[in-house]
Amino acid sequence: MSCQLAFYRSEWDSIIRSFSLDEEQKSFVALPSAVIDLSLEDPDRHAVVILFDNKPVGFFVLHHSVEFQTLAGNRSALLMRAFSIDSKHQGKGFARSAMRLLPEFVSIHFPQMNEVVLAVNESNVLAKRLYEKSGFQYKGINRAGRSGNEFIMHYSLG
Repeated sequence: MSCQLAFYRSEWDSIIRSFSLDEEQKSFVALPSAVIDLSLEDPDRHAVVILFDNKPVGFFVLHHSVEFQTLAGNRSALLMRAFSIDSKHQGKGFARSAMRLLPEFVSIHFPQMNEVVLAVNESNVLAKRLYEKSGFQYKGINRAGRSGNEFIMHYSLG
């Protein structure tokens, strides 16, 4: 599988904005179309595209978030948010591939960061399992999210 991560490019905009998710997934994660403009306007947010054969299949944001750095107890933590795979590309291993590529991508582009953190809704069992299998650990920190309790998960880069 020829999967790669790349920073957002305007040539992919219409494809990314057309991504869809089922109703259950939408209760847990924002569609790229809902967060991409903020990512392009805020220098602390970095839109990342998951590509398969150079075509967008997924999306997420890497965010220098003081709120999450404080919550994680690490000023060198980078927040991963809005992770999604377009509905027509789900079940093909792209999420797993993206998670495998994430540590090297972050280490190359954000060498000053030593940890990636994320928040996953406690009811989002499939996502939590993906993150655990990818090396993220739950260390007992929770927060109230838009759809209920969220577990803060950590991936150490160093």
